[in-house]
Amino acid sequence: MGLLLSASISPKPSLPIQWANVCNMDSDGDGMTNGQELGDPQCIWTPGATPTRTAGLTHPGVQKRILRFPLTAIPDNETTYRCMTFDLDESQDYHMIATKPEIDNFHITHHMLLYGCHDGAPVIARPEDCGLFSPVCPDIIAFWGVGIPGQCLYKETGFRIGKTGYKRVLLELHWNNPKKISGQMDASGFSIFYTPNLRPYDAGVLTTGETNLVIPPGRSRTVFESVCTSRCTKKILRDTIYLIEGYDHMHSKE
Repeated sequence: MGLLLSASISPKPSLPIQWANVCNMDSDGDGMTNGQELGDPQCIWTPGATPTRTAGLTHPGVQKRILRFPLTAIPDNETTYRCMTFDLDESQDYHMIATKPEIDNFHITHHMLLYGCHDGAPVIARPEDCGLFSPVCPDIIAFWGVGIPGQCLYKETGFRIGKTGYKRVLLELHWNNPKKISGQMDASGFSIFYTPNLRPYDAGVLTTGETNLVIPPGRSRTVFESVCTSRCTKKILRDTIYLIEGYDHMHSKE
């Protein structure tokens, strides 16, 4: 059903029996009927009408969860990395299909990464200092940097979480505080959107590139080229892959 919020004073057409059946279903298994999530708990909506409720609507095929730090003091250091883990619902398999940044302190938060953890990864119940790329939580499944509104994955793919996917994730925040201001606080993180309706393909992220790129000053254009040979890629890519997007991420250092 498309959610129509436009009011109508014309006579209401009869309610198709198909909507009544779908309305009373719980498509995403969250304990609420589709009608409850779409503002029509009594299943009386008709095309062109306004639902009984128009606030607090949710998608009956997609679940949402917010993963964010508790309000935390930011050190008066130029650069700080903090990490915290979250356990996911592992009752069944899901595909995480979208993310939305929940930025609390835009002045200090430089970027965020959400990593999928391997079995046995330790619990980090409160934000603590960490470094880049934890060996037990190595797989990036969500990312945000300044200017990125979030991710909405291609319709045929998603990151597998749950029963046979990632059961624990690690949220990493990078705080950039070049003026070393004290007294700053932050509680940033991600909203993740996931569905039990699995898509044809599991998604993954490959991180590659220079770790120390030196750009000469005073030039209008500088070109760097590199090649990743088949000798390298065949060690990790053993089947056909489909590239759906790419991002650059850089830091400046004077």
